[in-house]
Amino acid sequence: MEDSVRALPHFLKIPIKMLMGDHEGMSPSLPYLTGHFFGVYDGHGGAQVADYCHDRIHFALAEEIERIKEELCRRNTGEGRQVQWEKVFLDCFLKVDNEVKGKINRPVVGSSDRMVLEAVSPETVGSTAVVALVCSSHIIVANCGDSRAVLLRGKDFMPLSVDHKPDREDEYARIEKAGGKVIQWQGARVSGVLAMSRSIGDEYLEPYVIPDPEVMFMPRAREDECLILASIML
Repeated sequence: MEDSVRALPHFLKIPIKMLMGDHEGMSPSLPYLTGHFFGVYDGHGGAQVADYCHDRIHFALAEEIERIKEELCRRNTGEGRQVQWEKVFLDCFLKVDNEVKGKINRPVVGSSDRMVLEAVSPETVGSTAVVALVCSSHIIVANCGDSRAVLLRGKDFMPLSVDHKPDREDEYARIEKAGGKVIQWQGARVSGVLAMSRSIGDEYLEPYVIPDPEVMFMPRAREDECLILASIML
């Protein structure tokens, strides 16, 4: 089994400045909202990267939120909240990707202070990552790969992610610009191998396959019924 899931209710406190402004009813007496974390990781080539994401991404996300919280306390960044969350998740995913590849020190699972500089897996192993941070005011989804997030709002199903497929027009152009090739072999594949254009890991396909997530910052509504995170079975 190469898939892994993580559900962490009441995982962290989100600074309300990252969610809404004064004109949106922000109360100084309520500086934080409780955030619930959920993640689905679909591994390929082996389970090592999906397992590492299961153990690490939520902590890396908390570290990035703590970092930007300090920036918000020091100054008003002037950035939109969508942009802030894009930066938070990009830095989170890049950090985990670099840890997986042994490019930076990574924490040892089960140890609070031990760090090592070594790859988590062979370079042909990777994983998708679709994660959601849910609070009373917003849903923030970050997606890298072809796993999916769908929100049921009333009677409508709302996709909160778009698959990163090599034949997606913008992804195809990005891969070709980087010097890569999209080859048809039982579907579109990067270099004729990988059926997705973004993932964590897969070092052998750099720089064509990247770990950069796309982020959806979605205000909650009364009609919200459930949020589905799922991997795609082929």
